[in-house]
Amino acid sequence: MYQRGGNDLIGLGVRSETGANVLDIVADVRGLADELNAGVLAERGLKLSEVWSDADYIESSVGLVQQNIVIGGTLTIIVLLLFLRSVRSTVVIAIAVPTSIVGTFLVLRLLGRSLNVVSLAGLAFAVGMIVDNSVVVLENIFRHYQQGDPPFRAALRGTREVWGAVLASTLTTLAVFIPVIFAQQESGQLFRDIALAISAAIAISLILAVTLIPMAASRLLEHQSEPEPMARPNRRATARFDSLAHGFARWIVRTNRWLLESGARRVVLVVGVAAGALVLSWQLFPDVEYLPEGNKSRLRCQLYTPPGYNVEESNAIADFVFKRLSPYWEVDPRSPAAQKLDLPPLKDLLILVRPGEVMVQIEPEDAGRIREWLPRLRALGNEIPDVRASARRLSLFSRASRKIDVEISGPDVGTVIEHARIVQDRIERALPGAGTSALPGLWNANPELHVQPHWDLLAEVGLDATQLGYIVDALTDGAFVADYSIRGEKIDLRIIGEDSSGTLTQDLGSRSVATPTGQVVPLATLASFDIGSGPPAILRIERRRAVIVEVQPPDGVALSKAVQVIRDRVLDPMRRASATSAGMQFQLGGTADRLAEAWRAMRFNLFLALVITYLLMAGLFESWIYPLVVILSVPLAAVGGVICLGLMNLFTTQTLDILTMLGFVILIGTSVNSAILIVHHSIQLMASGHAPRQAVVASVESRIRPIFMTTGTTVLGLLPLVVIPGDGSEFYRGLG
Repeated sequence: MYQRGGNDLIGLGVRSETGANVLDIVADVRGLADELNAGVLAERGLKLSEVWSDADYIESSVGLVQQNIVIGGTLTIIVLLLFLRSVRSTVVIAIAVPTSIVGTFLVLRLLGRSLNVVSLAGLAFAVGMIVDNSVVVLENIFRHYQQGDPPFRAALRGTREVWGAVLASTLTTLAVFIPVIFAQQESGQLFRDIALAISAAIAISLILAVTLIPMAASRLLEHQSEPEPMARPNRRATARFDSLAHGFARWIVRTNRWLLESGARRVVLVVGVAAGALVLSWQLFPDVEYLPEGNKSRLRCQLYTPPGYNVEESNAIADFVFKRLSPYWEVDPRSPAAQKLDLPPLKDLLILVRPGEVMVQIEPEDAGRIREWLPRLRALGNEIPDVRASARRLSLFSRASRKIDVEISGPDVGTVIEHARIVQDRIERALPGAGTSALPGLWNANPELHVQPHWDLLAEVGLDATQLGYIVDALTDGAFVADYSIRGEKIDLRIIGEDSSGTLTQDLGSRSVATPTGQVVPLATLASFDIGSGPPAILRIERRRAVIVEVQPPDGVALSKAVQVIRDRVLDPMRRASATSAGMQFQLGGTADRLAEAWRAMRFNLFLALVITYLLMAGLFESWIYPLVVILSVPLAAVGGVICLGLMNLFTTQTLDILTMLGFVILIGTSVNSAILIVHHSIQLMASGHAPRQAVVASVESRIRPIFMTTGTTVLGLLPLVVIPGDGSEFYRGLG
């Protein structure tokens, strides 16, 4: 039975097939509902109304990502204006943003991928990176122009000098996605969309940087009568800012020159920074989650009733729940009475009564305060005698991404249920606030008639156990014989004993049975009959009777931490106890298994990305040593990521889920870009006759400006994804 707002109703669910577009399906269903409400349903006094759908969440999520792309692109352009002080120069680089994004749409279409929250988030990540190649090329062209080269020669020389570094940095960024694209885990689908979107955008930006940008720059410079510095201070504030910037750059150069004067200083710096970064990352490394929740603005509470409750009892529980929640449902959200409530008013209230369970689903008017309702729903179990409550927030994923399955299997169902109760109680004590439930259940609630054959008497009359069971079937529901088809429909043929439908269960033993020996005997002489009970369903794991205890960890407890607590404080003690000798087995499954598998795969992908990046740079630099220098950037990037996660948790809850782990893989390809610029230019200077130390200092001095520009555009391009909350932001906030 369904109830919505106290009214009985019939529920109709519509599920999309794999690969179908949810938004199109919802639009079609809404159109059909309007047609039915205006026609056949209106004639019968009925109405079809929408309770909820994924469309609202998806549209809100996509809108938020699109907004972040616009804001990130705007911030990127502002950074370029601050550094270049030229609208025309900024426009030249800004052309790369829409061109790369449109090109990415075409690539995704050719690959058969759809635009979704994850792929759009990949584009939002790429907004800040798209301009990096163009910035490096244009800045080097202007540097040569400022040194006196004519526009065309400045464009040619400037592009030729940096195209190798730009190619290397782009290829290293793309290379780290190779293991990600071919990931086979459940999370691989999410990885693949982000990887394809970022890879396509950055690859297109490389082509634009070495073709469109030099051409546009040469035409732009032709309209300037003489070379001018790119930063021309016209105001006092600008002059002071430029003075500070130049002073900072000179300090960086002096520091590098001082460090290079002593081999001991270099060794201490490199070893100390790398080791310190690794140690700090290890110490601050947070607990691990599986996937972000993809939380919807709805809560579901399941109230498990005791065995033997009939429909009337379950309906009484539903009525009680409705009366308890009706003050929040019936109030006007804008009225003064709503302001006095201890919890936000409800936008929707749905109650479903099923055998052994009453399901309550709510949607608050204020989605931002939805977590306030969780303790209230869980408290319903304490208000109703012998009822156990489990409440959680609905997830965009079909299976809860924070659900741990504890599998208890053994030789017989009674022993399994007994130990499942113990496991459930211990988990609730070890993890206060956790939601637990059991599948198929912790009670043998279904009435059963147990037939125990008298084997010696059966043998005397020429019957076996199979024949006895067939006779019992015939005297109760009817024994299946065969089927025949008529007009394409199959009809079962059954043998039914006379007056079987009206026979009481306790009278079954008095029914007469004809035996193969010609005797007619009461059924009670061949078997004994006992009234008992059995489970609502039979679950087997590896042919053994089993019960699964499902655990929803409380808010604020990471999945990996909850798994560790359950393993150390519940399962290991029970394995060491006498239960093991009785043939009992206790295993972790569900999301816990998928988390362990995904974490192993991600560590391998991290190592593989590191190796691919190193080998790629070794080929580009034609050296085994220079790539090692560049790879030293990675530990610093890792510790920066870990520290930022810690800072985010001061303001919101941000776990290290699988998508956030992907960020550390991407860091390998992106964090080396600045180092590649310096190393590549140093190699060029040494090839032209500079001493190594002079080449390094000169490279730092000439590349510090594009490094700060590209870092600023990347960071500010990602910033909206990190700081702007909303539907879907939990997917990419940690990655950003």
